Amino acid sequence: MAGAEIKTAEIGGERRMFFATRDAVDAEARMGKSIKQALNDGAIGDLVILIWAGMRFDNDKLTIEQVGKMLDSAKRSGK
Repeated sequence: MAGAEIKTAEIGGERRMFFATRDAVDAEARMGKSIKQALNDGAIGDLVILIWAGMRFDNDKLTIEQVGKMLDSAKRSGK
């Protein structure tokens, strides 16, 4: 999965998601499990971390908390 563009998401505007190797490794370290395990588990916290990792390609200073707020905002606006 690392180094492959996944998809564009409508979160606070259009965002490009791309998992560079560094971002995939960081996500696995934060989750304490592989990306494959996280996708199978489907825990919300893990999914937020995966979205964060994919969005870091365009914004290296992006935080997990900011991604959570973007998701909440998109949910409230019906996107």
